[in-house]
Amino acid sequence: MTKHKRSGKRPRQRARRSEKAPRPVQRRTVWLVLACAAVGLAVAGFLVGRPYWRSGTTSEPTAQVPDTTEYVAQEEPRARAPSRQEPEPNARPDVPPEESRPAAASQEDPSRPEDKASSTTEDLRKEQLEVARRLVRDLPNSFDAMGLLGMVHNALGDYTQAAECWEKCLELDPRRADAYDSLATVAWRKGESEKAVALWRKALEVDPGAANVYEHFAGALLGQGRIDEVIAVLQKQIVLLPNAPSAHFMLGQAYLQSREYEKAKEQYLAAIAISPDVPPVYYGLSTACARLGQKEEARKYREKFKELKAEFWRSDAATRGRPIDPDYASTCKSVAKTCSDAAGIYQTRGYLWRAERLWRRAATLDADDTASREALVALYQHSGRNRESLQWCQQLRELDPDNASYWMSMGLLHVLLAQFEDAEQVFKRVVELAPEKSSGYQALALLYLKTGEKLPEARNHASRAVELEPSASNYATLSEACERTGDFAGALSAMEHAVELDGTNAKYTQQYELLQKRK
Repeated sequence: MTKHKRSGKRPRQRARRSEKAPRPVQRRTVWLVLACAAVGLAVAGFLVGRPYWRSGTTSEPTAQVPDTTEYVAQEEPRARAPSRQEPEPNARPDVPPEESRPAAASQEDPSRPEDKASSTTEDLRKEQLEVARRLVRDLPNSFDAMGLLGMVHNALGDYTQAAECWEKCLELDPRRADAYDSLATVAWRKGESEKAVALWRKALEVDPGAANVYEHFAGALLGQGRIDEVIAVLQKQIVLLPNAPSAHFMLGQAYLQSREYEKAKEQYLAAIAISPDVPPVYYGLSTACARLGQKEEARKYREKFKELKAEFWRSDAATRGRPIDPDYASTCKSVAKTCSDAAGIYQTRGYLWRAERLWRRAATLDADDTASREALVALYQHSGRNRESLQWCQQLRELDPDNASYWMSMGLLHVLLAQFEDAEQVFKRVVELAPEKSSGYQALALLYLKTGEKLPEARNHASRAVELEPSASNYATLSEACERTGDFAGALSAMEHAVELDGTNAKYTQQYELLQKRK
C-alpha cells in the first residue's frame, strides 16, 4: 500500500460525497423521494456504528446512516479514485492523520494482511493485544480506547494490567460506572471481597442508572449470604431492566434462601417467560414448588430441568466431537469482538479506513458475526459503494434469512443500483416476512411509482401501508399513487392527512396547495 507523505499542516477532512449530484426531480417525484425516507427509517436501526467499550452496559455509538430520501432519485455513483481520509476541522488533537485509502474491494481478499487468518491461538492473542495497544497509541486520551485495552488484558488473564488500564480510565473520567464495575470484578476475582463491594457501591453512586452493575453487585452479595441486600439491589435492577432473565433468576434464588417461596416462584416464572430454555431456572422453580407443597408442578418442572440438561450435554458432546480446537474457535470470536469494538471507536473519530479494516477482519475471524457485517453495510452505503454494501447485506441475509430488515436494505440497494426486478422480488419477501408492517408495502408502492409500472398495484400497496400505519409519509405515498392513477380527489384527501400529521413539512404543504388548485 502506498502511503502519502504527511505534511506539517493538518489537513481538513471533508465528508465523502457522491461525485454525481442527484438529478433534478419533478414535483411528484419529490413526494416519492420524501416518502422513501420512512421506508429507510423502518430498517435503518441495524445500520449503526458498532459497540465500543462499555463494561456492564449496552451503550452503543450511533453511526451516520445514509439519507434514504436519496435512494430513489440518486443513481449509483461512478467509480472514484482512492481518496485520503483526513481529520475533521474539529477533530481531537490526539488523533493521528489518516492513512491513504486503497481501492475498494468487494470481498475479503486473502492477499490483504487484514484478511489472513492467524495460524495459531497464540498468534490470535498477540493480534488482539496489538489491536488494542495500537488504538491506545492512536488515541492516548480516549477513555474508550484505554478501557478496551483493559478488557483485552482481562480476557488474556493479565488482571493486574487490566486493573491499571481501568484506573487510568478513571483518571480520564472519574464518573464512569463501567470502570468501577470492572475494577470491582478484578478485586472479587483476587478474593478482595470488601474492596469489590465498595467499588460496586461507588459505581452505583456515580451512575444509579448503570443497570448491569446491579446484577454484578448482587451476585457478590449473594455469595456472601447478604440476602436482604441482594433483594434490594435486584429490585432496583428489575425496574431498570425488566426483561433481564438473569436478574429474575437471581432474585428467585434470594427469595428461595429467605424462604419466601411464593415470591421465588414468581421470579422464576418471570425468568422463564423471557428465556424459556435455561436449565437452572427450572431446578429452582421445582424446588420452590416442592416447598410450597405443589408436588405435581414440582415434578413437571424437575422433568423439564432434566430434559434441558440432557439436551445441553448432548450438544456439548457433539461440539467436542468436532475436529476443531474449541480454544482456537473461542479465541477467534474474542479477537473479532475486539476488532469490532476498536473499529467503532475509530469510526466515532472519523477514521473510516481503519474502522473498515478492523470490521473486515472481525468478519473474517467470526463467520457468524452480524455486527461487523452490519457496520460494513452502513459504511459502504454511506460512501456510495453500493455494490459492496449489497454483497455484505447478502451475507447478513444468509446468516439470518428471516430478518426482514436485511431484506429491506437489500431492496433499497437494488433500487440504487437500478436493479428494479430484483428489488421487486426482495420487497415482496419483506411483505411475506413482516405482513403486519407497512414498510414492505410502501417500498413496493414507491418502486412501482419510480418505474411507472403497475400503478394500480402501487395504489393498492400504498393503501395497505396507510391501513397498517397511518403516518404522514405513508399518506404522501398514497397521494402520489392516487394522482398517478387519475384519482385527484383521493390524492387531495391523502395529502390533507399528511399535512395534518406533519404540518411542519413545507413540501407536504406545497403539494397540498397544488392539488387544491386542480380541483
